[in-house]
Amino acid sequence: MSQLGRQAVWGAVFVLVSAVPAALVVAYYFGVAESLSFGYGVGVGLVVFASIALAVSLILNQKSSRNMALGTGIYVGRLMFAGVTMAVPVLLDLLLILPMLGGFLGVYVVENLVLLLGARKLKSGTGVQES
Repeated sequence: MSQLGRQAVWGAVFVLVSAVPAALVVAYYFGVAESLSFGYGVGVGLVVFASIALAVSLILNQKSSRNMALGTGIYVGRLMFAGVTMAVPVLLDLLLILPMLGGFLGVYVVENLVLLLGARKLKSGTGVQES
């Protein structure tokens, strides 16, 4: 597994480990419905996180035009996926928006922390080579 892949897996595991206690706190203070909305937001955030890791891996590891186009398509697709999966449950009144957005944005915060802390390893020459 590449360094990017290991970093993505580590980030996803860290998000899951962080999200379970957070969902329990949300359930304790606000209720089960809010906790389920929070969990849904975390799940959507993890799918988006995995897709961006795949897109970056495709674009950086093998610089062919096909992989770059596929990576760009995945990147655009993830934005559309996030928009639809976050908007539809709210518009249909199925989930509460604030806990769902909290879970989704929480994934982004943790993702950025993990990626920033792991960026030194990539830059030191053990990962992607600079061109």
